[in-house]
Order: sequence, then C-alpha cells, then structure tokens
Amino acid sequence: MYINNVTSALPLILAAFSGCMLLWLSYKGRVSVCIVLAGFSVAMLLLPNIETFKGWGLEARIDKKLNKTEEMLDKISSIATSYSVLAYNITSDNAFRGVSDFDSAISASKNIESISNLITSDKETIKAARKKYEETLSKEVYSVWLSFRMERLPNDKLEENIRTDINVREREIFFAMSPELFRNITIIDPGFKYLNKTDADKLSIFAYEASRGLEDVIATGLSNKLMTVIFNRSINVRNKLYRDIFLEEAKLSSYPIYIRE
Repeated sequence: MYINNVTSALPLILAAFSGCMLLWLSYKGRVSVCIVLAGFSVAMLLLPNIETFKGWGLEARIDKKLNKTEEMLDKISSIATSYSVLAYNITSDNAFRGVSDFDSAISASKNIESISNLITSDKETIKAARKKYEETLSKEVYSVWLSFRMERLPNDKLEENIRTDINVREREIFFAMSPELFRNITIIDPGFKYLNKTDADKLSIFAYEASRGLEDVIATGLSNKLMTVIFNRSINVRNKLYRDIFLEEAKLSSYPIYIRE
C-alpha cells in the first residue's frame, strides 16, 4: 500500500522538482534546457492520469479507452445492420401487400441507407436485404407492363396450349423479377412475340422508359413522373397511362396478377 502511494505520488514529486529546476535555469539563461524540462514537467503532471506511458516503456490508459470505444462501435454496427435488414424486410413486405404506398417505401429506403452508410456495418447482409426491396419495386413495374400487354393480347385469344405455357411462364417471371430481369422483359416475356408490331413497339418504348426509371429510383430514391404513376395502385391512374401510350381506353378493372397471393 505504502509503495503504491509512493509510486502514485512520484510523478508529482518529479514534476515539482523539475519545475524548481526550470525556474533556476531560466534565471541562469539556459533556454534549451528549460524547454526540455518544461516538456518533462508537463509529462509528469499528466502521468498520474494514465496507467502507463509508451515513451518510457509503459502503456497509456488511453489504449484501454480506445478498446472500449472499438467494442462500442462494433455493437452499434451490429445494431445498425440488424435494424437495416429488418427495416428493408418490413418495407418490402408492406409495399408488396399494399399495406403502405411505394412513396413511403422509397422514402424509408433512403433513410435506411443513410443509417447503414453512416456506421460501418455488415454491408453484404444489408445488400441482401435491400435486394428484396429492389425486387418488390421490379414486380410492381412488371405487373403494370404485363397488365398492358395482356390488355393488347388477352390470353383467351390464344390457342390453349400457348395460353397454358404463357400463364406458367408469367408466374415464374413474376416471382423471379428483378431490375436486371425487367431490363430484358421484351425478350423473356412469353406473350410479347404474339403482339402486332405497333403494340410491340409501343410496349418496348414503355419497357425501356420504365426500366430506366426503376434503376433511377433504386440508385437515387427519387421517382420521375412515369414511376410515380406506375407506383400508384389506382386503376384510374393506370388507365390514364394506358390511354397515353395506346391512345385507347383500357378495360383494366383489377390488379392484374399474383401480387395479392
């Protein structure tokens, strides 16, 4: 106990001694030595607040605080990752099932990304969760495109074997839909090749603009005019878009495909 007390007081004693020497040497005009002693005095005054000091073969208490800080940041990072994944999943599910609108989903996505980027998190885990959100947006865009294609070419006008194949493929495409897949929708959609040239050209233009708009929404979190219409589930709004594209009234009366399942 006595030794510990002496050890703790030693830096203060040395600081006081060096302070006295500093005054005496400054009186004698020994400037260079005074500078060294001044630094030594400051070090001795700081030493009681640290457990060790690297300059003399000891380790500073600051190392311990840094370790605690790193542990805290790791925990915060883990929490941020869990929150981001959960938030993306909830956002995707709510938008997919019509619980919330897509404007809310897009806004939420921007907030989630800001949080995940602010703190070093598990980027791969968050990226996987975000993929589901991007697929949800893609499904919505595809459902609108498909409803227009089906309006121009109703399945009941096709032969039964062709109609059956198209129905199966449409369902497969829908559940696999992604921004990359929609980019090639005129190639992979099974019914597109049966359209007349005029309708095919118009739907191709719509697909191109919708694909670019979808990628912009995902990249920037901002919807242009077309995407705002597409993400509006109002049949009246979509019918107006259909009329703008084909210059005819649509007969759409319900949500086109499997999104309610």
